[in-house]
Amino acid sequence: MTEEIDWEAVEISQHAHQRFLERWPPFQDPPKDSVYVIRRLLSAVEEVFLRQEFRVAALINHGPEGIVRYFWAQGWLFVVDQDLTTIITTQRCQRCDRRLQP
Repeated sequence: MTEEIDWEAVEISQHAHQRFLERWPPFQDPPKDSVYVIRRLLSAVEEVFLRQEFRVAALINHGPEGIVRYFWAQGWLFVVDQDLTTIITTQRCQRCDRRLQP
């Protein structure tokens, strides 16, 4: 199912923004306009789904509701709430293939 998502309207939580800066590749300065970079990455994301063995850990990590959606682009995994209103966190994910369903 393809749905149109207005990524400009999705809030980037302070936690997600901070994690993005912390997880920026080593030996590179984070971008000065990191929010712009996040938004640009979001414009090219594709929704992905975790393999069964990683869902329990994700459920624990993302709170009692644990219902989130995952979007991947250029080595970044964006964890977004089910309603697509807030980016909860960001992760570097160069080897996402082991965690994601084929």
